[in-house]
Amino acid sequence: METSEALNRLGAYCSTAERCRADLEKRMLRWELEPSQMEEIYAYLEKHNFLNEERYASAYTNDKYKFSKWGKRKIAQNLQFKGISSSSISKALDRIDDELYLDNLKEILKNKQRTVKAKSSYEEHAKLARFAMGRGFDYDDIKRVIPKLDLDIW
Repeated sequence: METSEALNRLGAYCSTAERCRADLEKRMLRWELEPSQMEEIYAYLEKHNFLNEERYASAYTNDKYKFSKWGKRKIAQNLQFKGISSSSISKALDRIDDELYLDNLKEILKNKQRTVKAKSSYEEHAKLARFAMGRGFDYDDIKRVIPKLDLDIW
């Protein structure tokens, strides 16, 4: 495939939603582009603001914590897998609204609490904590929210 054709296709692809280099790389490898062509395309797309790592990290973070209700650790890990720099990840995570973040955690724990079968409140709290940690939430945040669940229910 010609570089100009690939550039047009990838420009259109980037116009529909935020993309990162990893997203584009998958397509370019499928099209069997040379590494020099790929770098030329990256440079053009970044120069013309089709591709912006910080903007991507911010949009990804926003979507995952608002809609998927993921914790910061899971979001950061997935951004790292996509090759996003640590500084961009940190900036994106710093923009998270702490109140909404803790409300999300409380909501998923309340929903999970309905289905947890435990013999004691200690066991229930442990199961809820493991569940939340699997969703990417920090233990410190979990410790702050779990006692509030007890007050709301009992």
